Amino acid sequence: RVKMARIYFCLALALASVIAHSASPLADIAVRNKKISLDPSYTISATPPVLHGYGADWIRVFYDTKHPHHDDWIGVYTPDVAALTTKAPTRYQKADKSSGYLQHGKGTLQFRLINVRADFIIGYFSNGTDHPVLKAYSKPISFANPNQPLQGHLALTDNVNEMRLSWGGGGNINNYVKWGTESKKYLTTAQATTSTYTTHDLCGSPATDYGWMAQGPGPLHTAVMTDLKPQQRYFYVYGNDVNGWSPESNFSGPVPASSKGVSIVAYGDLGRGNVDDSEEEGQMRASLNTTRRVTEIIENTDLILHIGDISYARGYAADWDQFMFQMLPITTRVPYMTLTGNHERDYPNSGSYYNGTDSGGECGVAYEMRFNMPRASRDQAWYSFNYGNVHVVMMSTEHDFRTGSVQHEFLSRDLASVDRSKTPWVIFGGHRPMYIDSTANAKYDSDLQVAHLLRANVEPLLHKHSVDLAMWGHHHSYQRTCPIYDMKCGRGTTHVVIGMAGAGFSTDIYKVKPSWIEYISDDTHGYSTIQTTATELSFKFFANDDRQLKDHVILRK
Repeated sequence: RVKMARIYFCLALALASVIAHSASPLADIAVRNKKISLDPSYTISATPPVLHGYGADWIRVFYDTKHPHHDDWIGVYTPDVAALTTKAPTRYQKADKSSGYLQHGKGTLQFRLINVRADFIIGYFSNGTDHPVLKAYSKPISFANPNQPLQGHLALTDNVNEMRLSWGGGGNINNYVKWGTESKKYLTTAQATTSTYTTHDLCGSPATDYGWMAQGPGPLHTAVMTDLKPQQRYFYVYGNDVNGWSPESNFSGPVPASSKGVSIVAYGDLGRGNVDDSEEEGQMRASLNTTRRVTEIIENTDLILHIGDISYARGYAADWDQFMFQMLPITTRVPYMTLTGNHERDYPNSGSYYNGTDSGGECGVAYEMRFNMPRASRDQAWYSFNYGNVHVVMMSTEHDFRTGSVQHEFLSRDLASVDRSKTPWVIFGGHRPMYIDSTANAKYDSDLQVAHLLRANVEPLLHKHSVDLAMWGHHHSYQRTCPIYDMKCGRGTTHVVIGMAGAGFSTDIYKVKPSWIEYISDDTHGYSTIQTTATELSFKFFANDDRQLKDHVILRK
């Protein structure tokens, strides 16, 4: 009995880990098993046919049949009828969510559509998601301006008097950013460089087939605003005269290495949710609360650190558009500094250190084409920067970090070059944790084995250069260690796992926490804040539902 109990316990922990790191819910739609059996006894329509919202708008879908069944569902597709049987939907809902559908065969649902630069078609399916049968489809729904400039997001560059702006849409013509120190008075203009990617740049399914949208990601623009003054307020818009300009936003000029304290928001594993309760968003609906709470404090925030697992698109291209729209109130206001996680980068034989399929075939391309961090080159996803009295180092746990690797050499040089008289605080970020309370130890890419590899190769650098705080994600929980080195509390780096921003919880932790864990929570979504002075670094963890302070530690010089 004891042996069987242990087996069941281990199976439960393994299942919890699989759920926490599972594939996209859109994978539940078996695209290859779809069949067409159009039936005039099924009808579907949507209104309005033309949408005018900036970046997103609502539609109402009406449908009816003489043969209602609990396996019927409604899917949103782009860009045309062909996608109904060859692509995954951008979102879907069960038909019986509409009250009375099973009794009367009539239903209505609402969807919020994100502008993906092309038309939408609404499909009416029977026979569930494993062997779906297309019964009817709507007329096209269009955005009045499919080429709206969208998805603006700021980032620091290697120069302290610059700010990079990246965005999508705006059409395949010249795009620009205009800025100035007064609202609606833009005295300076910079032309963007434009790029994009195709399925040939990606690595595998679903990114290269049924997760891909025929219209692709569209043009991706990036421009740099120069000659900025620290803490000066700047107002800006982006786009062009042909397809229009974005709403005005503003930011504060970046602060170089100095004695100024910094206010940072940090989290990992955010993902995206949807306010229309579409089925595929259920795993990460908590990300909406986190986004809302961070938006509420954005005026008093200098920058954001997102520690990997960004959108969780995992090969489904429309989910990047969804994520970028969700983040607009944050990414257009402060530098949004990111690093790559397994769900952005990992794919077999693609150059990632781990050969899982967690990126859904994106192999880092979709992420890196959107998020232009101050890294040395494509697929060298590590970098550092100064901001006020903080030096931030961002590594990639998804690339080789062992002693002698290109990344390890960078980390060693960078940490050795820090001028602690200017930046007394050093913050280190990576996706997979170096210290983690987890039972996952079966494979070379499991939590405990990766942690051991990090401690063997990277921890000596953290200790040698007195890194104050190390932040990690990947495990969907919040954990904080004592100041630690070589598994012993004392003088060392304080480690925090902050993978609790939106993805479903990881519950594969031991019932008795390790002695070096000072706080742990696997049931609360939220975000963390960092505030520094010359002598103190205050780190706080807040719940995203009620903003309750859950954990607080102060590091002192």
